Amino acid sequence: MHSAKLVLLPDTQTYAGKFLQILDSKLIWILNNKQQVSFVLQQGDLTQNNNHREWSIVKNAFTKLNNKVPCVLAAGNPDLGSADGKFADTRNTALFNTYFPITMMQMLPGFAGAAENNTENAYYIFKTGKIKWLVITLGFGPRNSILKWADSVVKKYPSHTVIINTHSYMYSDSTRQGSEDTWRPQAYGVGKSKGDSAVNDGEDIWRKLIKTNSNIRFVFSDHVLKTGVGTLVRINDSGYPVYQVLAN
Repeated sequence: MHSAKLVLLPDTQTYAGKFLQILDSKLIWILNNKQQVSFVLQQGDLTQNNNHREWSIVKNAFTKLNNKVPCVLAAGNPDLGSADGKFADTRNTALFNTYFPITMMQMLPGFAGAAENNTENAYYIFKTGKIKWLVITLGFGPRNSILKWADSVVKKYPSHTVIINTHSYMYSDSTRQGSEDTWRPQAYGVGKSKGDSAVNDGEDIWRKLIKTNSNIRFVFSDHVLKTGVGTLVRINDSGYPVYQVLAN
């Protein structure tokens, strides 16, 4: 059985703002080793300040992978907001969807659908050997309505091994983000929403989506500082381990 080899690219924001050569070197390495890379997952914070200059840099960098290595992107808190430097005060992903429009993403390998006709919340299907993969990418602090959508997508593909790719989920003490933790989505402006638009932290995502679906086996996130790393393995309701990883 052919094993999947994934590349994770968390928090590229500083590279986009000041150290483009580092981002380029990572993408060049991926291209030079593309025969060994099954797909690339980016966990958000594509930009530092959500402005046209940085988005142009990020697009020019990541589109080098187009039709060469499958790539999944996520929206982090600096990638949405009302203005340059406003981090997640509102759920405005206009620039993200301007530079990575759904019309472009639909043409790339693996893209299979989206929640709201944009690429903030979308899913991808890949196959490596006999393993069928479903990758769902969720924007920063996914809303209740988005978790319901993700749940419906997972249930459509019961024979696929599912990866949840999102920005904010784990904390640096190797637990899921909750009410006592810094940088949790509910503490940002978007966290004031209610009802179907209410924002979910890591522990909420686990409870509402992940532990109840037997085939969700991996969760990748970034966002959190301090050590910037964390790992957690927990058993879901069906008795299978779920591997949860933080890397910033």
